Parts: sequence; structure tokens; C-alpha cells
Amino acid sequence: MEAFVYEKYGSPEVLQLKEIAKPVPTDDEILIKIHAVSINGSDREGLIGKPGYVRMSGLRKPINPILGSDIAGRVEEVGKNNADETYFFVGGSLGLLFQILLFGPLIKRVTSKNIRMLVVPQNREDLIAITKLCTSGKIRPVIDRKYSFNEIPEAMRYVSEGHAKGKVVITVE
Repeated sequence: MEAFVYEKYGSPEVLQLKEIAKPVPTDDEILIKIHAVSINGSDREGLIGKPGYVRMSGLRKPINPILGSDIAGRVEEVGKNNADETYFFVGGSLGLLFQILLFGPLIKRVTSKNIRMLVVPQNREDLIAITKLCTSGKIRPVIDRKYSFNEIPEAMRYVSEGHAKGKVVITVE
């Protein structure tokens, strides 16, 4: 399996396309065959190693050399201890999720903007409801640009330079 990896913090030029072993899920994990991913600010932060909280999982170099948190795909393999109901957080790194939980109420008071996380239980009825909201236009994703898998460094550069005005999507063939 191919992946773009980074072994040190830096600009998109540190990303290298490498052959890696296909992950095998543990008893409590699932394996997802990825069809598309999006690049966002948390990926940029992870790549450059700033702000400082990003380095909590690797002070001098990243512990997990593969970026990414927003994925679209299909469950390919399931560990034996998975519960019947799995929750997915949409968007962001662990640091970003902590920021939302800690500073969301303060941001609401200061700016009157609601900061929320989308948590969706994985069951048929809820997935159908979310799909209907998307297809009816009540929830509308904003996709700025699309790139192919081999263009990931270029897409990271685009996001890092502050050009993105919506999601930057990578399609995986």
C-alpha cells in the first residue's frame, strides 16, 4: 500500500511517497478502505509541528508519520471486540477537538457563533437522515479544490499558504 509519510516536521516538501504495510485492525479497531480524504488546518499543523500542542505526540518528530483525520471510505475489516454502535467525530485533530470542547462556550459568548462537533452514531436510520439533509441542501459542503492522491504535497502547499476557502479534497483511486 502507498502512503505519503513525513519523518520530520516541515513544509510539504518533507512528504515522501512510500510503500507501507497494510494495517491490520486489532480486536478493538476497524480497517477502512479510503476513497477520499480532505486536508485541513489540523493536517498543516501536524506537518509543521506548530502550535506546540501538536508535538504532544512527538516532540522531535511525528510518532504517526501519516497525516489525516477527515476520511470517506468503506469498512473493510472489523476487529472482534467492536461494539454494535460506533461514533465518528467529523473533522480535526485531537488538539482541535480539545480546543472546541474547552473554548467553544467562550467563543459563543464573545462572538455569538456556535461551535459544534458532528457526532453520528453508525446506524442506518441516522445515516439516512444525514444523507437526506445533504441531498436536500440543508447541509452543504463547500469544496474548494480537488486533487489526486499523487498531488497531496501540492494540496498541502495550497492549504499551508492560506488559499483554501473550503474543504480541499483528495481522491484515492
